[in-house]
Amino acid sequence: MRNSTVRRATYADVEDILHIYNQGIEDRIAALEEETKDRPFINNWFDEHQGRFAILVAENDGKPTDVMIMEKLLV
Repeated sequence: MRNSTVRRATYADVEDILHIYNQGIEDRIAALEEETKDRPFINNWFDEHQGRFAILVAENDGKPTDVMIMEKLLV
């Protein structure tokens, strides 16, 4: 069994996030996109999901393996 840790993503995670994002596109299980994305796209995506959103990564053995986006509720 793997020991996972969940934490807020940082810019240092962007390359791993890109890999995870594209893997979801290629596997057709986690994204509605059809074409893989490049580094400029994911940099922009990361920037757009700051503030109101929290990007989280699950790590296994110190390497991000999953990405989650949490939206802050404005009540």
